[in-house]
Amino acid sequence: MAEIFSGVFGGAAMKAFWYHFAIMFEALFILTTVDAGTRVGRFMLQDMLGNVWKPIGRVSWKPGIWVTSAVMVGLWGYFLYVGATDPLGGINQLFPLFGIANQLLAAIALTVCTTLLIKAGRLRWAWVTGIPLAWDLAVTFTAGWQKIFDSDPKIGFFAQRERYAEALEAGEVLAPAKSLDDMETVVLNSTVDGVIMAVFLLLVVLVVGHAAVICVRAVRSPVPLPTTEAPTPSPPSPSRLPGPRRRPARAPRRGTRRERDAASGAAGSAGPGRATSGSAGLAGAPSPSAGPVGAGGPLVPAGDLGHRRLRTTLPAAPGAAPGRTGAHPAGVREAPVPPPREQPAGPLLLSERRHPRQPLGGAGNSRERRPVAGASHG
Repeated sequence: MAEIFSGVFGGAAMKAFWYHFAIMFEALFILTTVDAGTRVGRFMLQDMLGNVWKPIGRVSWKPGIWVTSAVMVGLWGYFLYVGATDPLGGINQLFPLFGIANQLLAAIALTVCTTLLIKAGRLRWAWVTGIPLAWDLAVTFTAGWQKIFDSDPKIGFFAQRERYAEALEAGEVLAPAKSLDDMETVVLNSTVDGVIMAVFLLLVVLVVGHAAVICVRAVRSPVPLPTTEAPTPSPPSPSRLPGPRRRPARAPRRGTRRERDAASGAAGSAGPGRATSGSAGLAGAPSPSAGPVGAGGPLVPAGDLGHRRLRTTLPAAPGAAPGRTGAHPAGVREAPVPPPREQPAGPLLLSERRHPRQPLGGAGNSRERRPVAGASHG
């Protein structure tokens, strides 16, 4: 790998870097594979032993998880120990099966995903996992067939077994063996690898065939097939994690009197045909405090009673609801607002101050500002 990468990137000066990169990549790949294999093996061992004793088959039972994990780790440790002490045994014996076994495991996973999609009624999405599954099966089964039945001793397991067995009978020692005992080990390893490879391929054929039968049955069935998968909650269950505390909503800001008067003035000047809530109840008859009477009817305050903008109301049309000027838009017109009068500076007398709830133009509510005797105006 270092030769290949250095020939493309960096040349001879980068060969040392790519060599260490290859070692790191291989180490991480092997560690992640061992981790995944340990987990899958633990699940399979729990499922198998659960048929004998139910508690150990539960994935939530901690003692069962610990025992089955320890068994799988112990098996990995045994193969590593034997491979370190015997160059032709242990992990070296099963390493030729590593690549094909890994791809067969991926084929089983893709088969399960495809079956779940079809059983869930998502047949049109089955190609997402079906196409990779077909490619994986074609490539892996072709390689497995060659590793078992190829006549080249460098490829086929049984061809390699026959060559080393004949050399062993003739008393010859072939590499990598260094003695007759090593020759017997090579013969044994080739036999074990060929048999295990055939068993792996046969098991995958059974899994894929059974999944194909289920998929055909799911497509032809008018009702969904029974499944042991947990249904997806709809809508999803709410989270139990505590969320941030929410502050109570504040009451809307009322604003100052000047702002409220400006808002009511804007509502009053929106145009003819629009009656505000304040004028709806005053449009029926003139009030003593409603001020002067215009040519078309009494002048009433528009919106807020304390605002200076006035509206004149004509008599309501026949059939209109009493007290509602909005029923006769043509009977509402605005009266001209007189310009503000200049007022002398100085405080108002207590008797001359208008109460906020007292309407404009009422008796004893003059807007004239008269200076107090003796008050200084700076």
